[in-house]
Amino acid sequence: MSARKYSLIDELTSLRFFAAFHVLLFHSGGPALVSTGKLPWFAENFFRNGYLGVSFFFILSGFILTHVYYGRLRGGVASYGLARFARIYPVTCLSMLLMIPFVERQPGMADYWQFMLLHLWPPMQGHNLGNFSNWNMQAWTLSVELFFYLTFPFILWRFEALGSRALSAVLAVLVLVIAVTRLSEIRDPSNLVHPALGYIPMPLLKLPEFTYGVLLGVFHRRGTVPAIARHPLAVPILLALCLAIILSTRSYWVAPPAALVFGLLIVVIAQDQGEGVIGRWLRKPWMILLGQASFCIYILQLPVNMIVKALLDPVSPLLARFAYIPAMIVFSIILYRYFEEPMREWIRDRFAPRAASAA
Repeated sequence: MSARKYSLIDELTSLRFFAAFHVLLFHSGGPALVSTGKLPWFAENFFRNGYLGVSFFFILSGFILTHVYYGRLRGGVASYGLARFARIYPVTCLSMLLMIPFVERQPGMADYWQFMLLHLWPPMQGHNLGNFSNWNMQAWTLSVELFFYLTFPFILWRFEALGSRALSAVLAVLVLVIAVTRLSEIRDPSNLVHPALGYIPMPLLKLPEFTYGVLLGVFHRRGTVPAIARHPLAVPILLALCLAIILSTRSYWVAPPAALVFGLLIVVIAQDQGEGVIGRWLRKPWMILLGQASFCIYILQLPVNMIVKALLDPVSPLLARFAYIPAMIVFSIILYRYFEEPMREWIRDRFAPRAASAA
C-alpha cells in the first residue's frame, strides 16, 4: 500500500495530540478544578491522571523509532543521531530561552545542565537536585528521552538478534517490572514504591516503558502480532479501556495498567492499517497537523502560560486563563510550521554530509 494512501506514522502522530492535550489540561487547570470539589469523581480522576500522557509518549517513542529503523540502523548511527538531535533540540532550547525573563538564574554550572538535557540524570535520592536548574518544568522528559535515544541502537540490535520465544520472555519480564514497581507513575521521591529506587537515575527508571514500546515495535515489524489485533472492534475496545482506566481511580496504581494498555493500543492501531473508522479519522489532515504540533504543545506549556499571563493579567486574569489553551494550540501550530520543521530540515541538510562522513 502506498504512503499516499496510508501512513502508520500519520495515525500515530495524530494520537500524540491527545496525550499532549491531556498533559496540558493536567498542568493548566486540572488541580484548580479538582480543588473546587464541584466536579464528579470521574472528572476529577481524568484531570489528576493527566501525567499518564508522558508514559504514552515514552512507549510511542520506542515503537515509532523501531518502525522507522528496524533492520536499517547499522551503518547509519550518525545520521540517526543527527535526526534525533534535530527532532527535539531546537524547540526544547527555544522553550528554555523563552523562560529567561521569568526565572531566577543560579550561579555556576547549575543553569547549563538543562541545555545539555542532562539535568534529570542524577538519582533523586542522595543528591541535591537544587544544584540542577529546570527552567521549563516539562523539559525533564527530554532529559529522559535523550537517554533513550542513546540506548536505542543497542536495544534494537539486541532485539533484532533474538528469536520470538526469547522476545516473548523479555516482554513478560518488562510487563512484570512495569506492573510491580509502578515505574510509569514515578515523578519525584514522594511516590516511589521502595526508597531504594530513588538511587536509580530517572532515565533508567523510565527505560522499561521505552523498551516496552521498542519490543512491541519489533513484534509489529516481524508480523508476529496476534491476528485478533486486526479485529474491527479492537481499536474502539482498547480506546474505551484506556478511558475507563483513566477515569476509574486517582490511585498511583492506575499508572501500570494504563501504560500497558497504551502499548496495546499503539500496536492495534498499527495493525489496523488505516482501514477502520478511527484510523481513517486519525488520518484527517487537521488531526495530523495537531499531532505534528503536539511536541510544541507539550514542551512550551510553561513559557506560553507565563507570556499569556504577562500580557493579559493586567487586562483581565479571567481572560488570561481562558485564552491560554487556545493560544497554546495556535502558537504551537505556527511554531511547528515556521520554526520546528524548518529548523529540523536545516540541521539535517547542513550536517547530514558530515554525519555520513563521520560514520
